[in-house]
Amino acid sequence: MSRTTIAPERLRVEIRAYIQQSLLKNRSGQTLTFDDNLLEALSSLQLLRMVLELESRYAVAIPNSDLTPENLGTVQRVAAYVAARTS
Repeated sequence: MSRTTIAPERLRVEIRAYIQQSLLKNRSGQTLTFDDNLLEALSSLQLLRMVLELESRYAVAIPNSDLTPENLGTVQRVAAYVAARTS
């Protein structure tokens, strides 16, 4: 089965919307930017929920060795990582 490549810009918007609406919904007035530090904005449980959602939504497997700030530290980095895994 071939995967459809998703544009990184679309990924950034979708991922930020998911985090904002699902994980930060109780923080009204706080807007998440593409470069905000997710490791500071989210708890470890929220980060795990995000990883599970990414795996489900984009049909990617994210190994434990890839759970690093370089891959998951910002929305921008998450989008780039997912784009690379789906191409």
